[in-house]
Amino acid sequence: MEGDEVIGAPKHPDWLQMVRIKEGEVPRVIAYVSTRLSRYRPAILEHDLQGLSDHVLICTDLDIGPEPPGSGQQTIKPGSEAEKSFILDILRDLAAIPVAAPATKEGVEALADAIATAFSDAWLAHSTESKPTKHSKSWWTDECSETFGVYQLSCSLADYNKFKKACRDAKRDFFDERIAEIATSHKRPVKELLKDKHVLALFIVLANACLRVGHWPRIFKESLSVIVPKPNKPSYAVPKAFRPIVLLITFEPEVNQGCWIDSDSSRASGFFPSINHEMFMAVLRKQGFSPVLVEFFASYLVGRSTVYCWNTFQSDSRSADVGVGQGSALSPVISGLFIAPPKAFWRYLGFYFDRGLTFQEHVRYYATKAFTTVQAMRMLGNSTRGLSPKQRRLLYRSCVVPIATYAGLIPVHLMLKKLATRAVYRVATLSDTHPLRSMMGEGLLKRAVPHARSAALMTPAMRGKVKSTVMEVDERVHTLTESFEPFAPKARPGDRLLDRYADHLHFDERDPGQDRRPYLDELIVRARADPLTVLAATNGSVPQSNQYQAASAAIIYKGHRELERTRYVSGRVTAPDAELNAISCAVRLAVKQANCQHIMVFTDSMGSAHRAVDPGVHSGQAFSLSVCRVLQEWFEADDLRHITFVYVPSALRWDIHGEAHKYVTELKVRVGRRKTDNSIDTLHSKATHSVLDSWSSTFQHPTYRGSEFLELQQPDGQPLQPSYLNGGPWLSTFGHSITEFAHVCQCMTGHVPIGAYYRRFKINEPHGCTCRAALQSRQHILFRCRDRYSVHYPRFLGDIASFMKYNPTAFGFNRDPSGVG
Repeated sequence: MEGDEVIGAPKHPDWLQMVRIKEGEVPRVIAYVSTRLSRYRPAILEHDLQGLSDHVLICTDLDIGPEPPGSGQQTIKPGSEAEKSFILDILRDLAAIPVAAPATKEGVEALADAIATAFSDAWLAHSTESKPTKHSKSWWTDECSETFGVYQLSCSLADYNKFKKACRDAKRDFFDERIAEIATSHKRPVKELLKDKHVLALFIVLANACLRVGHWPRIFKESLSVIVPKPNKPSYAVPKAFRPIVLLITFEPEVNQGCWIDSDSSRASGFFPSINHEMFMAVLRKQGFSPVLVEFFASYLVGRSTVYCWNTFQSDSRSADVGVGQGSALSPVISGLFIAPPKAFWRYLGFYFDRGLTFQEHVRYYATKAFTTVQAMRMLGNSTRGLSPKQRRLLYRSCVVPIATYAGLIPVHLMLKKLATRAVYRVATLSDTHPLRSMMGEGLLKRAVPHARSAALMTPAMRGKVKSTVMEVDERVHTLTESFEPFAPKARPGDRLLDRYADHLHFDERDPGQDRRPYLDELIVRARADPLTVLAATNGSVPQSNQYQAASAAIIYKGHRELERTRYVSGRVTAPDAELNAISCAVRLAVKQANCQHIMVFTDSMGSAHRAVDPGVHSGQAFSLSVCRVLQEWFEADDLRHITFVYVPSALRWDIHGEAHKYVTELKVRVGRRKTDNSIDTLHSKATHSVLDSWSSTFQHPTYRGSEFLELQQPDGQPLQPSYLNGGPWLSTFGHSITEFAHVCQCMTGHVPIGAYYRRFKINEPHGCTCRAALQSRQHILFRCRDRYSVHYPRFLGDIASFMKYNPTAFGFNRDPSGVG
């Protein structure tokens, strides 16, 4: 006897023997029933009801109802009013939880339980029992049910068409939503909740408390393991026909991956349970992790439990302490720490670190990458066609130099020296609690806690032996007298002067196509006629001699009457710094004048004018903060007040600005023996000029320049020096033509097909010149050859250009008689 629920052969493993059969006998009646009836044991043998039959009745109690027990599922329909109420209830309950960081394990457990209770109560209040069948459709809507009911009553074609249309619309909407959901690579279940600032703060406090206390709450260690059949494999009896999917509490992955980072997690099937907890803790301690972090992982790994779900069946809670919890985003991280062998090199932010911090691998990698890039650039042209020299230089600086400088190669050591020196002074712009300050000496620590290897904790003997950037900073940064405020209140977004009073600030910028003098004359006439306008002329002067300090001056006018003038020394600063100092002084004086609604500042540095109202970190920040403070108070008193910065070319020596220029240049103050004020831009400029001087000095050595390099002069008689501005003097003169530049390069380096070159490299070619000179050298061609036309001896780059123009065949290769090349 066989059927869906009963089978008469003992070979099927999913059936339970309910009647004992003697050995050797064949069952003739129901001897096996479905294992689903095993939960109704024990069965009762009713001998009193046997009667004359040789069969004993088996009696048991079955719970027979309209629906099978446990067949429903609690759900909330997406996009429904119940879902909105569900989210609102969660937000309401979470808002009642105070945002206070727990300091004990009990506090962490209480906070986690409170959050979990808020979710659980809202779910129980708004979820409804759904009883899906094999005929249920995910796309079915209430409209489909209504139209189907109408069609069942009427059986008309029109109602049937309405029902079909409702089904089509429901399918289209459902699958459009599904496609959009599948196309979204990152989906967060708590996305809507995290928009609430209180909820986000609450989650962050709990996550930080877990790490700070070193405890993982019990509620996060509970999970559901759902047995999901693979496609086309409905039988669970076949090996590997199903996969267990671990469902964690939604908040746990958010803590693991970080609520503010889109992270991916991977899982290695069958590996995580093999991690030994004690061994993993020993590995963490050996690798030097914080004891609090080790304690956190010790709590994270133990005490886990799971409930296995199979269709509608749920098992009791079972312990799952083995290895690392399945489904957790930290599982790959833990496994990597547990088994990863130490690597010879560690790559971080593009840098390759070795154990000795020699950076040999870093230099090797980027040197190879830079050389490969240079070789690839050869495909973009040669000496006769392709990219122009200027374009090649731009490509080289854009694609090759960043790679080479990232590795710190020797050919760019001067540039790296300049960058390193300039970076030393940038330490002064750091906040008082910046992590880098913890490595500095006592004078630079400020409010930072000194590191164990900080320069402040070193003995004088140790400081003499240590060679590092930290020691260089400690030695050099004290030459900077300027102070900075990285987090000045006036520099906060929304509180800045340009954010609050942008319509009160005006800049009369330079117009290259405009004759500035007539415009300024007309402008000052109108300004002097306005009794509510105050004029301010500013100027800064930086003497060419290093023996004198920079000076700043400001003169205040109203109409044609001079109200006040002042001038003072600014120390060793750049011209923009001196001009910024003068503008700051002028603004402070102008706002004090009575009956003033409009201030006009005349300056020859619009860059300093823009910097004057910028409270961010830059050279002369103190003057900018002073300007922002006095202008904000001035604007707040009267909404009609405004200020205009007017550009005046310094070469015009125009009107009141010319008077300010004369006034400031008369002040000559020598640099004294006392420490002089230095701005950060001045020290940056010194570092740049020091590198340029080193480059010029190195260029004088034939071993660096080349023994055959042609020496030329500047118009002032000084030797021509290399420079990185605009490609240097050679490329800026000849960089527009490929052939001309290649021609000049051959002449400058001496690598040309002439007699001197043939003799030097022992090439079997004639050494004489066409003018019958014994040796055809470069000096002979340029200065003495009678077959070449030259206006005068070429000493400058312009002379070389003229010589090449009138002698196009000089320093060139002869054409092959066969016509090749």
